[in-house]
Amino acid sequence: MSPVPPPRRTDAGVRQRLAVLVSAVAADESVTGHPPHGLPHDPVSGAGDEDLDAVLDDLGSLAVVRLLVLVEEEFGISLDSRHVVRDNFRSVSTLSALVESHVVGASRHPE
Repeated sequence: MSPVPPPRRTDAGVRQRLAVLVSAVAADESVTGHPPHGLPHDPVSGAGDEDLDAVLDDLGSLAVVRLLVLVEEEFGISLDSRHVVRDNFRSVSTLSALVESHVVGASRHPE
């Protein structure tokens, strides 16, 4: 399946929560324990979308799977395998769009 197209604006709160998750996964993957690409230790206060996009692009496949699990847990969603494509994990905008499309869908169809 093709990536979910990003909406014109993604929710800043969703992006902020994703920044924390992306930074946590990237720090786990780092051998030195320092955030890669010069990310600050507090991703909420200092990392821009461009910094996080670079981190997302550098994540290995196992790190992407860890990020997927964390995203599902954080937002209370279940991502269908057809949406788990690399293009949806390339940038904060595409990841935010994916999460927001599922959060909206989850609120319409409670289990």
